[in-house]
Amino acid sequence: MPNNKRVRVLCFFLLSGIISCVPPQKRTEKPPEPPATSATKASPFTPSASHPTSTPLTGTPNSPSPLPSPDSPCGSRSSLELIELPVKEIYRLPVRCQAYLVKSITQLYSAGLGEDLKIAIHHLEKLTEIEPGYGVGFYLLSTAYYKSGDPKKAYETVMKAFENDKSLSLHGALVAIEFLTYDLKKLEDAERLGKHLIEIDPRYVEGRMLYANILFEEGKKREAEQEYREVLKLFPKNAGAKLKLGQLLMEQKRYSEAEKFLLEAADVFNRSPFPLQKLAELYHARGDQRKALVFLEKFREKGGDKNLYLQLKQEFLKNRS
Repeated sequence: MPNNKRVRVLCFFLLSGIISCVPPQKRTEKPPEPPATSATKASPFTPSASHPTSTPLTGTPNSPSPLPSPDSPCGSRSSLELIELPVKEIYRLPVRCQAYLVKSITQLYSAGLGEDLKIAIHHLEKLTEIEPGYGVGFYLLSTAYYKSGDPKKAYETVMKAFENDKSLSLHGALVAIEFLTYDLKKLEDAERLGKHLIEIDPRYVEGRMLYANILFEEGKKREAEQEYREVLKLFPKNAGAKLKLGQLLMEQKRYSEAEKFLLEAADVFNRSPFPLQKLAELYHARGDQRKALVFLEKFREKGGDKNLYLQLKQEFLKNRS
């Protein structure tokens, strides 16, 4: 990397005030097992394997600095200097330094190295070359490819996160599957991996909700309804599941049950116009034009789309007459 770019990147992190974190464990040590008391705590995505340097996909506030820190096991050289070494030389570094380097570059990207995507991609490609079994690195690289306008490469790379590292936490897997679903639109892969996620932990509410949303996006309404009901068994106050379930029931003309779920969702999402729109449409479909217009006005008051409001109002008034 040209000197001026290196200086710019280092200055960026100096000004950002990113501090060093405690160096990770040796690769030979097994990381502490997470508590089994909560279904939403991180646990192995595939129970039979683990990777000692895996970190949450969301990064941490104490991301390592690109400058050497007093407690770095790598001595006086920074992680950005070390990543430029040939892979053979990196493997000759002490094990603790190699582990620190992997964690450091991962967290540097999460903390803001993506400001310059070319630099981010360069370092993340090097990271996955150094540590081909590190799924988090492949996930981060895939998001960098996506931001740079290469969805095909992003898709190929994010799938390697699941193929190469069987230790993604449930939360880590969830984030990667969301990326497949909403950004890359690879619903078939997302459904398969989402199903695997809830097979590992059937009580993982976030996983079940994501799996239900994937089924909803695919048009598999009956399966989606079943999954939303499972979410509500685990977490009866989940307003997102109630909103989706209300939509599905309304489409099936099961208006009474749909009304119940949509009203409960509207009560929780009291700043959102969307549940009010759905309630207006429900009452219109049921033939109650007075209530339809009341909720349509509430939709407008909550900041609903003006063109949609006018379109629906015209339709409701036409049927009323």
